[in-house]
Amino acid sequence: MAKEIGLTTEQYKECEYGGDPISYEEAMKLCEYLGTTVKQVLFDHALYEPEYPVPPEWQNDIDGFEKMRQEAEDADRADYYAYASKTQNVSEPEDENLIILNRNAKKLSPENRKKLLDMAKLMFKEEFKDDEES
Repeated sequence: MAKEIGLTTEQYKECEYGGDPISYEEAMKLCEYLGTTVKQVLFDHALYEPEYPVPPEWQNDIDGFEKMRQEAEDADRADYYAYASKTQNVSEPEDENLIILNRNAKKLSPENRKKLLDMAKLMFKEEFKDDEES
């Protein structure tokens, strides 16, 4: 395995026995040699905490799950902005913080979304002034 990841036997033994850790690139080569991935190894050893719980049918394919989750998230955001841009003259926010707020607001119940909007209107009256007039 040392040869596969570009280490000498001595360097590999040092890593195995708790000495110097291997680099991420070396870990990727080792996982490829073993037919797995770094994310999968981390998940299997409870060292990988995904943002969303991993369904049982995906637990042996964490990379596939992450790809599917990201595609679904991107499609959801893309669909929302395609609709909103036509109906409300809304364009996708460029600011990463706005994207995070938007993504998490979608997870709220309708009642909690209304509470959040009401709180924002109280906190930022000037910014919501035009919306209330129309």
